[in-house]
Amino acid sequence: VDGFYFVKSELERVTLIGIQTATATIHETTVTAVIEFNKYLKNCFSDWTDVSKNISWEIIYLQPYDTDERRRIKGWQKCTLNESGNYNLEEQNDTIRFWNEKVNQYQVNLS
Repeated sequence: VDGFYFVKSELERVTLIGIQTATATIHETTVTAVIEFNKYLKNCFSDWTDVSKNISWEIIYLQPYDTDERRRIKGWQKCTLNESGNYNLEEQNDTIRFWNEKVNQYQVNLS
């Protein structure tokens, strides 16, 4: 993600909103990127393991308003396996499952 922030509702629900700029029709992420981002967040919070269980996850893909119709993101952006030897297959599959089940995605064209 290019940036992120947290929103806390009146009901104490916390949402992490990730912002990703994109100019291509596909902007998938890798398992390694998701794992590393979670590690980064864990270093920012002393109680991240508990906090992360109750967070709603959203990612917003921003594209310029004048992006050609053929280049606009219109579908779900996958989390793909990569050739990193740093993470075992179980950890990678857990990350893909997290991405598919917990992350909401939105596409926005800005003017």
